[in-house]
Amino acid sequence: MEPYNGYTGKERDAKVQEYKRLLAMGKMERAEPPCQLCGNEDCEVEPHSEDYSQPYKWRPPQEYLVCRSCHLWIHKRFSQPETWNEFKAHVKRGGYASEFASTAVKAERKLAAEARARKAEYAWKPIEGRPVRQGWWDYLTLDPESKMARSARPRP
Repeated sequence: MEPYNGYTGKERDAKVQEYKRLLAMGKMERAEPPCQLCGNEDCEVEPHSEDYSQPYKWRPPQEYLVCRSCHLWIHKRFSQPETWNEFKAHVKRGGYASEFASTAVKAERKLAAEARARKAEYAWKPIEGRPVRQGWWDYLTLDPESKMARSARPRP
């Protein structure tokens, strides 16, 4: 595992192994939807940790249950910050991560990129019948240094 939030890969792996151990012993419940980032209720979710300090904490804000697509984007944000911002805009308007690669969303992403090139704002269309979302994920840093900087740890 790579460093994240100032924790080493070894520290991150230790928390994952503890989660698996507790799950196998029946002391941890399996992760259940909805995704705590995009809100999708019809997906499998997995833990995403922001904090690998001991004693381990298994609830927000130390850990969130997210779908696989959201989890990948959380970690891709460092290498693809513009796409991460588009992803967040899609989620804020009620979009699910699983829809982000759809033809309709790609068309909107193209319009957003064109607006960005003109140094203009793009207003993403709300998705009818879904709530506008905002959350913890909107405040994650894009600074790649935070992956290894001890000062990035939520708890010392």
